[in-house]
Amino acid sequence: MTDSTQQLEMYRQLVLEYAPVLDLNSPRLLEDFGTAISRCEPFAEQVRPGDRVLDVGSGAGLPGIPVAILCPEAQITLCEIRVKRAAFLERAVSRLGLRNVRVHNGDVQKVKGEFDVVMALWFGSLERLHAVSKHALAERWRMVTRKGDNAALEIEALQKRGVAGMFHVKQLADGAQLVVLEGVS
Repeated sequence: MTDSTQQLEMYRQLVLEYAPVLDLNSPRLLEDFGTAISRCEPFAEQVRPGDRVLDVGSGAGLPGIPVAILCPEAQITLCEIRVKRAAFLERAVSRLGLRNVRVHNGDVQKVKGEFDVVMALWFGSLERLHAVSKHALAERWRMVTRKGDNAALEIEALQKRGVAGMFHVKQLADGAQLVVLEGVS
């Protein structure tokens, strides 16, 4: 078993241990948390060595913790507004020995720094994700999120707001779509 495989399994076990007490995820997601972790792999494919990554609405750490494990040369900031979930993230980061991760407990609009990649798994619309994180975008940036059938409508709404950039949409095996927006500030 590789180090990353071991760390991902340790992470899965931590979530399953703390989820009932801290309301980390829905019971349905917890039934097959291994699948939830594997859904983070396409996010990791969008991260380059040295990237500064902001995971908005981290919750139990998806996609940020798996991305941090799979991309140890990137710097990851997990942003979570709920105190109990942020405390879990701190514990998970410490237990997993993730030196490339920091946790921001608070509103994403108060995050300081510039990020090359902003990602979110279950945050809301692409338009909202851009609106709350645009203050933290580096000069050249990528926004990565997972969407269902509404991806085209969300892209269109963002373009109508004047957000320019190159959109890439990748069909995922489970029917969802990975949407990547590349832009310049």
